[in-house]
Amino acid sequence: MPYHLVTNSVAPSQVRETEDAYIIEDVPFVRPMDLAGGYVPEASIAGTVEQWDGVPVTLQHPRNAKGEPIAANRKPELHLGIVENPYYDGEVARAGQVVLRKNRLDAVDGADAVAN
Repeated sequence: MPYHLVTNSVAPSQVRETEDAYIIEDVPFVRPMDLAGGYVPEASIAGTVEQWDGVPVTLQHPRNAKGEPIAANRKPELHLGIVENPYYDGEVARAGQVVLRKNRLDAVDGADAVAN
């Protein structure tokens, strides 16, 4: 199935396509903010950014049966790709690249992808 990738956080020039993946460069993904577990401060983001390398990418944040957010590693059926080469730019954590595997995009409901 052919795909047309549309992104909100990056310009189209930051997306390149290979035979089996979309590679999106310089993607912001975490900033100081209130999240499900409480406030995430800048120092915490800056100090742990390397731990995001290889973390799975999902269409939406995975949730348990109660609707509570859980780690993406606990829902491998939702994995679309991975974060590579994360870094902290002084304000937000960024992925050097987000790699989305085309074969995994087939597992996503297209209506959900468009809505998000």
